[in-house]
Amino acid sequence: MIHDLMKLFYLHYSYQNPSPLKYKKGYWICKDSLSFNNCVSLITLPNNLKVNKDLMLEGCASLIKLPDNLKIGQNLFLSNCVSLKELPDSLKVGRNLYACGCSSLTKLPDKLKINGCLNLGNCVSLTKLPDELEVSNYLMLEGCVSLIKLPDKLKVGDWIYLPEHLK
Repeated sequence: MIHDLMKLFYLHYSYQNPSPLKYKKGYWICKDSLSFNNCVSLITLPNNLKVNKDLMLEGCASLIKLPDNLKIGQNLFLSNCVSLKELPDSLKVGRNLYACGCSSLTKLPDKLKINGCLNLGNCVSLTKLPDELEVSNYLMLEGCVSLIKLPDKLKVGDWIYLPEHLK
């Protein structure tokens, strides 16, 4: 797995010297942003990955899971990762999480806290939100046709875009 990931990094970032990824104290660390947008063969990433800025995985159609202990300093872009079914409980996102169009997504971390915006638009398989979900800015739920209800302890700083059936 790690060997395959390193080949992927080499192919994707071969123009950069040195490599944007270093292994230190049990973590794979990227001091900047990582983009694997539209890497349709990407299935997962290594556990204990820390990205100081943005992690971009939009359009990774084969991505089935995110690694345990994934830490993103700023934004996580997962839009149209159609095979992704759940986000790990250990996920930490510093600012915004964009997961619109993740049509297989059914589970979010139990104590998810987003210090920015959470976009779950068109996550058609999502049936519930975590009981203690906190979002500082807006929460986008339009197109979440399987969502049954909003949690009682939901905290949203600005506004919520609801699917039609919950308006």
